Amino acid sequence: MAIGIMSALVEEISYLLEKIEIRRKETFAEKSFYIGTIAKEEVILCHSGVGKVNAAMTTQILIDHFHVRSIMLTGTSGLLDTNLKTGDIVVSKDTVEHDVNFTHLGDKLGEIPGMSVYVYEANPLLKKIALQAGKGMKGIKVVEGRILSGDQFIASEDAKLNLRERFQGTAVEAEGAAVGHVCYLNKVPFVIIRVISDEADDTAPTDFRAHLEVVAVHSQLLILRILKGIAALKSKKRINNQSH
Repeated sequence: MAIGIMSALVEEISYLLEKIEIRRKETFAEKSFYIGTIAKEEVILCHSGVGKVNAAMTTQILIDHFHVRSIMLTGTSGLLDTNLKTGDIVVSKDTVEHDVNFTHLGDKLGEIPGMSVYVYEANPLLKKIALQAGKGMKGIKVVEGRILSGDQFIASEDAKLNLRERFQGTAVEAEGAAVGHVCYLNKVPFVIIRVISDEADDTAPTDFRAHLEVVAVHSQLLILRILKGIAALKSKKRINNQSH
């Protein structure tokens, strides 16, 4: 069983595509899936396209067709936490769909009617490995936080403040909570790794375009370090099992 690694944009996995030893490529629903190994770990790389529907569909394909054992979403995001800066990385504690609003029916903001939860928690072990791996990244702050998702690009100081106050978000993007939602329903472990590309303010569109390719490498470097951490953990377990 492989680890699914996905992003919204090809630029957000381009570095990992250079690192993978590809065995084959498959296509489903106009999405390309690259099957191979990185750091001795079996992986499937793919970019879903932008937005929650694309992300949810791609996540379900990874689960149903490829039977992945876990999923990591990587890519860029807008800044909500003023203690961070462009190029820093947020590892998901949990994730919420900020654009869901059924409050007129008595549900909480972000809550989907009929769902028992609306805050999707990242897998504790994947999160721990990610944060540990982040300690070795020089000049890049790696923190745990809440990642908000909605089918919109946040480019307003008022919207940014509103999201931070209502949801206590650390970063905002357009796919993470959809991945968390699908993984929760399928009982598949996940974690989201997001690098800050802009400050979700009036200059966000310009900043995003200017920073995309440069900062996207940061989160992919962390993914690579996570894969090495997973391989090391598995090796340690094998040694411990052999010693008993």
